[in-house]
Amino acid sequence: MLRHNFASVYEGLRQAKPLTYPSHRCTFMHIIGCSIKALIMFIMAASLFSSCRVNFGSSGYTTVEPNKSDLVGTWVPDQATLEDMKKRGGYDSSLSTRLVLKSDGSLEIANMPDWWEIPSGTSQRAMISHSGSWSLDHIHPDQTCCWTIAVKYSNRASFLNLLGNKPPHKIEIIIGDPDSGNEMIFIKQASQ
Repeated sequence: MLRHNFASVYEGLRQAKPLTYPSHRCTFMHIIGCSIKALIMFIMAASLFSSCRVNFGSSGYTTVEPNKSDLVGTWVPDQATLEDMKKRGGYDSSLSTRLVLKSDGSLEIANMPDWWEIPSGTSQRAMISHSGSWSLDHIHPDQTCCWTIAVKYSNRASFLNLLGNKPPHKIEIIIGDPDSGNEMIFIKQASQ
């Protein structure tokens, strides 16, 4: 008897016509599906923009591909950055902070304030040094914005913003929330 009931249900389902929904319901489901896809795309785009930490509305970012040889060298904080590191960050100003971009793609970071690695941008008054690699990177290759320096070291990756379309370029490192306006500006040291 039990077998017969299952067989009857199966036979009834097999012969049944497919369910149809009123057209407004299909449209509603389509809108929901599209809305979910749009939300996912928005979240992905917001994540990309926040991770790149570039304010695309700002002027001064490098939109013309720079010559890699113009970036090779030793970069040091400008005077305003040095004063901010000492005053706001409480960092030891006797230590020489520098980024060294080498022609073979290797990188040296010496005595960098720790606030550049801390998402909130708060100072722990520690200086860090690393070795790693760097490369030139283009955000949104299909658009005219923006060239950055991608750095990798100690299982970390970050982007350093390039400023200026002609040498001498500057390097901008956003500290904490990009809306805070806190940044470090590095200038290329003259060759000796």
